[in-house]
Amino acid sequence: MKEITDKMNKKAKEAKMNVKELQARMDQILGAPPVVEGPDAKRYSQRGYKPKAAELIPKRFKMPNIPKYDETIDPQEHITAYTMAVKGNDLKLNEIESVLIKKLGETLAKGALTWYSLLPEHYVDSFAMLTDMFVKAYAGARKVRMRKEGIFCISQEGTELLRDFVTRFQEERMLLPAVPNEWVAKAFTVGLNPLSSDASWKLKKNLLEFEASTWEDVHNRYTSKIRVEDEQVNIPTSSIGRSQGQLNFHRRHSRHRFEPYPSGPRTDRRQERFRSESPESNSEQEHLVFHILWQLPLLLLPSCHPNLAYAAGGKWNILMSNIGISAMHMQLLNNDRVIMYDRTDFGASNISLPNGKCRNNPNDLALKVDCTAHSVEYDVSTNSIRPLMVQTDVCCSSGSATSDGTLVQTGGFNDGKHMMRVFKPCNTCDWQEMGAGLIQSRWYSTNHLLPDRRQIIIGGRDVFNYEFYPKTASTNNVFSLPFLQQTNDPRQENNIYPFVFDLSVDGNLFIFANDRAILFDYMTYLIVKTYPQIPGGDPRNYPSTGSAVLLPLKNLRAQMLQAEVLVCGGAPRGSYLRATRGEFVGELNTCGRITITDPNPQWTMETMPLARTMGDMVILPNGNVMIVNGAAAGTAGWQIARNPVLSPVIYRPDNPSGSRFEVQNPNAIPRMYHSTTVLLRDGRVLVGGSNPNELYNFTGVLFPTDLSLEAFSPSYLDLKSANSQPHIISPASHSKIRYGQPVNIQFTVSGLLNTDLVKVTMVAPGFNTHSNTMNQRMLVLSSGKVRRIGRFTYQTNSIFPNSGKLAPPGYYMLFVIHQDIPSEGIWVKIQ
Repeated sequence: MKEITDKMNKKAKEAKMNVKELQARMDQILGAPPVVEGPDAKRYSQRGYKPKAAELIPKRFKMPNIPKYDETIDPQEHITAYTMAVKGNDLKLNEIESVLIKKLGETLAKGALTWYSLLPEHYVDSFAMLTDMFVKAYAGARKVRMRKEGIFCISQEGTELLRDFVTRFQEERMLLPAVPNEWVAKAFTVGLNPLSSDASWKLKKNLLEFEASTWEDVHNRYTSKIRVEDEQVNIPTSSIGRSQGQLNFHRRHSRHRFEPYPSGPRTDRRQERFRSESPESNSEQEHLVFHILWQLPLLLLPSCHPNLAYAAGGKWNILMSNIGISAMHMQLLNNDRVIMYDRTDFGASNISLPNGKCRNNPNDLALKVDCTAHSVEYDVSTNSIRPLMVQTDVCCSSGSATSDGTLVQTGGFNDGKHMMRVFKPCNTCDWQEMGAGLIQSRWYSTNHLLPDRRQIIIGGRDVFNYEFYPKTASTNNVFSLPFLQQTNDPRQENNIYPFVFDLSVDGNLFIFANDRAILFDYMTYLIVKTYPQIPGGDPRNYPSTGSAVLLPLKNLRAQMLQAEVLVCGGAPRGSYLRATRGEFVGELNTCGRITITDPNPQWTMETMPLARTMGDMVILPNGNVMIVNGAAAGTAGWQIARNPVLSPVIYRPDNPSGSRFEVQNPNAIPRMYHSTTVLLRDGRVLVGGSNPNELYNFTGVLFPTDLSLEAFSPSYLDLKSANSQPHIISPASHSKIRYGQPVNIQFTVSGLLNTDLVKVTMVAPGFNTHSNTMNQRMLVLSSGKVRRIGRFTYQTNSIFPNSGKLAPPGYYMLFVIHQDIPSEGIWVKIQ
């Protein structure tokens, strides 16, 4: 055996010497490619897993027949399918782990198989570790591949000649951020329109069959195909290197460069040529049929058109890899700090309480003495956290920022069900436990801020009533709401964390639970209106867990205000019970939109590009809605969801129906049960959380507890938008404004300003948990004409809402929007 090994080592050494010698010769030849070394056989023979991690595989095991992973699907989906297939065999519990580790390589192909083969020897000690490495490696690769295909939106028009398109492509790509050469080649291939000419068709066919990795390669192939087009339009091939002026090509002004390229006399000559030909011979007919059949798949390729669903945009950034807790609840305060907390019975967190403090609680279900924090304050400006202390269990609770900016949190689990806690925004403040401030236990309830500064707390698990905070002599009670009992599905619920919105016109509340909604007068305890059931009759509330948003309120000074609600996603009826039995049903891909102020309101249904449960809906400063986080199968609950949905979606409510959704660039981190998100003042969306486990659990589970915090930057924050972005210079941040007050808003824009595309919006920061963002609302202010008051300075006069029914008193983020690009917001307090 030793002799064989010595011979192999000797041969490998000789091969390396030969490679060096050959490379030295090749270096003397101008333009010669580098010599590629062959693989090291020893490297492939080593095992990536530790011997103890994977014992012998039982002889009775039969490898399941599942599709090989070839980098074209979600890596988490592949792991899920593989795991379920292996568990379907008759294996003992201690055998499953060994099989999962050893056999994963047999389900991989292409680069993924190479990745698995080259794992460091004895590196992997568990299947959880292996899958975590695999998903992180290929979620990122999949994201990069999507960005490769969508980095440019430069498409060849139907009547644009190949020569013209190449010239325009090179001009326009210079205006975009620099990217690797390979991406440019990919973008050009995607942008080619095979219907524009024979030359374009042949070039695209060639590039798809033999993928180019550099722009030089693309250009070389282009010069070989351009002769076909030159013959059609009588342009000398020798003119390929000439300037545009020499060729007298039509040139567009730079501000029109993204508009369709105009047709001209050349188009007419080309059309005459095709009209004069007729495929009389059989060979010509066969060529025409082949031409059409070959092009059919091309019509299915992702398009660059910005109105289509897959115009991916936006950027993800990890802010902190470990904040110490999993952000199950989230609220932005007016000092640009975000308060987050999970639950006290998860066990010890990853961040200690300050100054040796410990929480002593004999009622806690995990640790009676716990010296770790279960709440943190995140400082947006410094990207840092500060541990906070909660005494009783805050799991699955609710809350709202009050009119003075204080966060009031209500309810929770175990000893926290009747509790109220407050957090005041200051540099050294901590949670204050207010004792049993609730008459009814509240777990999975919804809070809503009212025009008179009170909060109404609605529902909860097995609770079909509501109460108020703070209480008065007349409201020191609970008030029955039979609607919650009527919408409760036995053993499934599907009506907790109800969606609640203020109607704005008369102060009544729109309450949606399960599959239907009512308009409720909480002062008289009467149902004012019953809305139609959402089409399909599937549940949209926890645990089916869709999400909902009150769309931006406009025309605030009109006699009759229009208010619309959008409800998206969820799970088919019965999904929760099936998921608890291991059967994971695909989610709903529909949204229902309804004008709740109409005399005869009806639902209008729309189809999302991605089905989703546990999604979070965030109103962006420009009035668009972002849908993020969640899963494509199963429901909310402990470990009963599958197939993370990594790509957010932007919904543009003002677009025509059928062109409102746009898929964004995917995240690399699954955000499943107990994920959260809020809008920040700088226009980014803060995303955190995900813990579908009953404790902090980082190994041996399908979706480990996630402690990271990241931000999504929508495309309006791209560098190319900088010249169009407004910057508010007046009023000052934290200005106090009266109801109905007109205010001069001054701002700067460094580029050209389109005065017709300026608006002013104000957004109430919401309390987010379990896909329900409580108190989130946007108002588009009534504004006068924009006038110029300096070189780059402008002013518009905006009138603030005239009543607390439109905008409950408190702090709002104020934005100036120009061409859908928001300024950084400022805080204003309306009172």
